[in-house]
Amino acid sequence: MQSTIHTSDRPPSTVVIGAKSDEDAAYRTVSILALVSLALGLVSPLAFFAPLLMVLPITGAILGLLAVRRIATSDGALIGRTAALAGLVLSVASITAASTRTQLTQYLLSRQARATAVEWFTLLQHGNVEQAFQLMTSSRQRPAQPHPGDPTE
Repeated sequence: MQSTIHTSDRPPSTVVIGAKSDEDAAYRTVSILALVSLALGLVSPLAFFAPLLMVLPITGAILGLLAVRRIATSDGALIGRTAALAGLVLSVASITAASTRTQLTQYLLSRQARATAVEWFTLLQHGNVEQAFQLMTSSRQRPAQPHPGDPTE
């Protein structure tokens, strides 16, 4: 078993892994904007469920940009760049995904409505009023079925 012998009067210095000097080992404040941006980025997928909640990812993206800028100009006094970037990426991804989903849904519904309208006008032009009426009522409700024993026309 080997023992370490110190030849100086000073105690051994504390080694901080990854630190280049004593200044790097000093405490640095975590950016509150970065943490809020990350939190908003994590809840940003809620924008899929309600359009009003789109304010969450928009705010998260703005705060993420502000946090990255503040951290860069703080001369090392603030940390949290990774959290700010994560919040920014999550927020932008949620904005993009929710907007794409909304636009795609509107496009598909519009295409379906246009196809149904063309079919309805075609039926009317050919004099098939009853089929046109059934086309419009079949999507909302089915026509009432006659009860057994009721006289039919």
